[in-house]
Amino acid sequence: MNLSMNLSMNLNKQRGQSMLEAAVTLGAATIILLLAIQFIWVFYASQFVQYAALETVRVASKTSMDNLTMQANFNYLMNKDPQWRFSYVTMTRLRPTNKELEAYPSNDLDYKHELLVDYAEIRMAGMKPEQQEQYLKDRILLVEVTACYPLKVIIANRILNAAYSSYSKNAACLAQDHLGAVTWPIRRQIRVPLHSPLRVKK
Repeated sequence: MNLSMNLSMNLNKQRGQSMLEAAVTLGAATIILLLAIQFIWVFYASQFVQYAALETVRVASKTSMDNLTMQANFNYLMNKDPQWRFSYVTMTRLRPTNKELEAYPSNDLDYKHELLVDYAEIRMAGMKPEQQEQYLKDRILLVEVTACYPLKVIIANRILNAAYSSYSKNAACLAQDHLGAVTWPIRRQIRVPLHSPLRVKK
């Protein structure tokens, strides 16, 4: 009698342990699957940001586009596909800066400064070596884009948000988090040579 009771208790204990192990394994597998799905969405979102930024900067490098027009074009491309919705997007020209453009006064009455990029060798012929080096740097358009992508996969979004240190997020994405949206910051820098003058209006 005691033997059969002990066997029954052992079997129940083993069943309970097996069920617990199965539940833990299933839970872990579910979390891993959700994280994988969320990472795939983040990857595609980052590719979309890269595409929109690259297209905008390519056009900007050929059309003397100012910062506001460049930002407007970038926003248009970012909102073109309804599948992708970002809680915040911005585009900033890092180089050449307005300070660097001050070295290139404009002969046009409508502009204060004008960086001309055609006939580069002829223009550089009358420059000092350090001016030539700076001119070559200034002819490269460097732009940074930031987008805050909302994480929508349940559980995974909270895990990723907790794992991604708040110190690594920029202020805009942190502000979106405070508003209740769990976001993933996507930052890209795009560098292309200028093919048309870069001008600063008066």
